[in-house]
Formats: sequence, C-alpha cells, structure tokens
Amino acid sequence: MEKKSKFFESVLKSLESKGPKQMRTLRNQLNNRISSFQDELKFGKKLPAISESHALYGLTLKECKELLEISKRELKSKDEE
Repeated sequence: MEKKSKFFESVLKSLESKGPKQMRTLRNQLNNRISSFQDELKFGKKLPAISESHALYGLTLKECKELLEISKRELKSKDEE
C-alpha cells in the first residue's frame, strides 16, 4: 500500500468532525483542485498556488481524487442520519 502524505492524513482525520455543510465545501474545493490539476496537464496552464493554511495544501492529484471519493461517501452517510 502506498504511503500517504501528512497533508492527506490530516484532511482524512478532520472528516469525522466536519458537518454536512463543511463536507460539501470540501467536496467543491476538491473538485476545483482536480480541475486545476487537469488543466495543468492538458493545457500547460500553471497550477494556482494555494497557501499553507488551505485545507488542500500539499496534496497531489491522486490524493485529491481519493479524498473526493471518501468525502462523497462520508457526506452521503451524514445526509442519511
């Protein structure tokens, strides 16, 4: 199994304490970040820098995609409660 970054682990740990609104915000941020990564790959557009305080700082494209799937499942389970 591939070792995840400390940034990935940090976001993953924070999911439990997030409410549905925060989860939707995270989902939107992840979608936007993934889109930026894909634009960089397709069009050579430079990936926008994000500050160290941003929730997604330091994450790779693969980690963002994985977190997006996890956050979608978590959001669905929170909405069902």
